[in-house]
Amino acid sequence: MKSIVFLYLSLIAILIGITSWVVAIPNSYNSLGTIWMLTWIINPLGAIFGLLSLKTKNALSKLAIILNIILTFSFGLMWSFGDLFGFQLYYTVWVYSSVPLISAISPF
Repeated sequence: MKSIVFLYLSLIAILIGITSWVVAIPNSYNSLGTIWMLTWIINPLGAIFGLLSLKTKNALSKLAIILNIILTFSFGLMWSFGDLFGFQLYYTVWVYSSVPLISAISPF
């Protein structure tokens, strides 16, 4: 019975991790943009709960462990994608704009 509870806690941790990313991506320039850091706290706990639920011999508990570990280290993936797409957006605006960005910002 306890292993089922641990499995549900692990699945809830996955949902919290995914929700924190969904909230953080469009709000990256205000205070909600830091909510993704919940994945560093919640998802390792979810992986531990998944390990405790392995007594059920359920494939769902193994999937929950894998997904929690992926979400724990997902900040690296999001960081690299954000740098890649942010650089491409900056480069596109810089090259294809009629007024360079520096002259638009500079008072001279």
